[in-house]
Amino acid sequence: MNMNFQIVWCVWLVSLFAVRGEVVRVRVTDDDARPIAGADVRVIFGGTLSDGSRDATVQFKTDNSGAGFARGNAEFTTTVFVSKPGFYDLRLDRLRAGQDHELSLIMRERKTPIPLHVVRFGLQRPEPFPKHGEWLGFDLAAADWIEPYGRGKVEDLRFKFSTSFHGWKTTESELIQIRKVNATVAEDELRLIYGKWDAVCEIAFPGGKQGLIEETLRFLGYSALKMPHQAPAAGYLTSWRVETKSYGPPVRRENVGFFLRTRVRLDERGNIVSANYAKINGDIQVDARGSISFHYYFNPVANSRNLEFDTERNLFPDGLVGTVNMPTSP
Repeated sequence: MNMNFQIVWCVWLVSLFAVRGEVVRVRVTDDDARPIAGADVRVIFGGTLSDGSRDATVQFKTDNSGAGFARGNAEFTTTVFVSKPGFYDLRLDRLRAGQDHELSLIMRERKTPIPLHVVRFGLQRPEPFPKHGEWLGFDLAAADWIEPYGRGKVEDLRFKFSTSFHGWKTTESELIQIRKVNATVAEDELRLIYGKWDAVCEIAFPGGKQGLIEETLRFLGYSALKMPHQAPAAGYLTSWRVETKSYGPPVRRENVGFFLRTRVRLDERGNIVSANYAKINGDIQVDARGSISFHYYFNPVANSRNLEFDTERNLFPDGLVGTVNMPTSP
């Protein structure tokens, strides 16, 4: 094979690959694995392309099997949007450039959105535990700790936070300089900023048959409705525990949420007469230095397991910290 032919052959292969690009195949079904036809799919291949254009967009509708594909070239990452009237939107970010993607996605139907108490507790800053090493009650309808630490009246769940100091993140010479620069700062405050902390956070419940379920299998991080429409009727655990550190690589679980059952009343045989249900969208974030944050939805109607939120009817007032600029996630 002569040199000229080799060059032509290589140029042809490179041009063929450039034309081929990356393929994003999408198949969309509902919660019962039935295909969703006619969904609008928009695929954005992000970056500056060789011709100077940016963010090439390919659009298509899913066929009768709920499937379709897009072809393009991304310099950075690819983003996929899926929508259809009567269903919750889907969005997938940061798909890696330079490779094909096979996406099996679930779209959840809009069923019966209702008013709920919705708040990101600890949104502005993680909310500090008012007391360490003791069980503290939390009221979901008040978004606050139980008296005397807050305005809460009904104990929906309990938190216990325990922490320990394990030295400094800095060297001794750095610590000397830090103390000089921050001469007016209390030693306890310096420990919180520059110290190494280990902590344990526990959750428990005040009554029988109350509890929580950690939801991973049915949590859809790419969906506007991340959790199933209704809380489960059974399977609740009476306690939960997490260990965390303020040093080392951060640990953040992306695809997890929780269902809660609380305010349970039992008859003389121990059967549930009434109960209230809630969900936590995403993980419970615990800072080892002494704070917590979580995004929850509470249904105040007894025995209703519906947790599909009507985003126009938050039962919390607009002025409550955590409801400001809240994403319109149901």
